[in-house]
Amino acid sequence: MPRQDRRVIMLADCQSFYASVEKSAHPEYKDRPLVVAGDPARRSGIILAACPLAKSYGITTAERLGEALAKCPDVVVVRPRMAEYIRVSLHITRILQSFTDLVEPYSIDEQFLDVTGSLDLFGSPETIARSIQSRVMEETGVYIRIGISDTKVVSKMACDLYAKKVPVASARCLVRICRPPSGRNPSETCSWSVPEWLSISIRWGSIRSVIWPRLLCPG
Repeated sequence: MPRQDRRVIMLADCQSFYASVEKSAHPEYKDRPLVVAGDPARRSGIILAACPLAKSYGITTAERLGEALAKCPDVVVVRPRMAEYIRVSLHITRILQSFTDLVEPYSIDEQFLDVTGSLDLFGSPETIARSIQSRVMEETGVYIRIGISDTKVVSKMACDLYAKKVPVASARCLVRICRPPSGRNPSETCSWSVPEWLSISIRWGSIRSVIWPRLLCPG
């Protein structure tokens, strides 16, 4: 059996968690912008979660409900149901635990898992990520993004910086830290492609070290 030199750590992040739970519970709202907020009747409180369709109108988390309604008068406003969100979160935890017993909740909608010892059972990291996504969607109606690396910090970076912004199921980010190359003009902009579907540009400025990512896009 080949030795696994690096650990495989994933961060599973639920997309617009509260809003996704409500949309799953209310199929009639599938194609409508929806937010979870304080008091719909009084039009008060702040936005706790907004589905992607609501965000397309410019609605953001933590803004006042009145501001959200001004941007999209037809938005569906749902009061929060914390007990239900906790129930769904625990259900997702149980799904993750069916792939590995090394699961660490990070928040109600984010969880780390170490699948290093599960590769021989369930396949490559990308295969495991897609299997997790399929099961969570099938059983809860919630879409999750997954960042993959060999540390918790970088798996969260992969999820936050890339899996949320590119149309792929998961992203693997292998990172090394280095100083700007010798002779690099500090005011110069350095651009490169990793790979052809993603272009990254960094201005050195006063930055003493930068992150050079290499992403693996499955399928």
